[in-house]
Amino acid sequence: MASGSCCSLMPGRRIDEADGRLPLWVHQWRRRYARGRIVIVRYADDFVMGFENEDDALNMLLALEERLVSFGLALHQGKTRLIEFGRFAALTRQRRGERKPETFAFLGFIHYCGVTRDGRFIVRHKTEGKRLTRKLKALRLPLCCVDTTSTTVGRITIPRLTGSISKHAAYGSAA
Repeated sequence: MASGSCCSLMPGRRIDEADGRLPLWVHQWRRRYARGRIVIVRYADDFVMGFENEDDALNMLLALEERLVSFGLALHQGKTRLIEFGRFAALTRQRRGERKPETFAFLGFIHYCGVTRDGRFIVRHKTEGKRLTRKLKALRLPLCCVDTTSTTVGRITIPRLTGSISKHAAYGSAA
């Protein structure tokens, strides 16, 4: 995908009505107006959309803003942006003399462009820094109040780390 956008709806009235119909509306818009592929990943009121063509991304952003106004909603300007992302993003940015493709945060992970060992494109993930720091600080608090024998430290940290890893671990993610 050449372009992608991270979007989040601002709270407003009738959010369930607008949010529940979003995938259906995007599908209909794609069939009528899009020239390339469109992918939407949605979780609760947050979503990410990927577009094959930059023109489709710009047109969808305008149409989506119009659509949300009819429900009394708006896109969160701090979270909504168009970025160049995908299989060819690194190559095209390198040709223009720019740095690596931008990253985006979604569902507690930073998503970025990567390459497998055999050279194929893959979307890589790593835990957001704020979340990781917060978790490590929360883990440090109980350790301040106990003696520092290895069995005591292990008894406190192992269950917490195991739970954290099983909750947030994803294939290909880096801490």
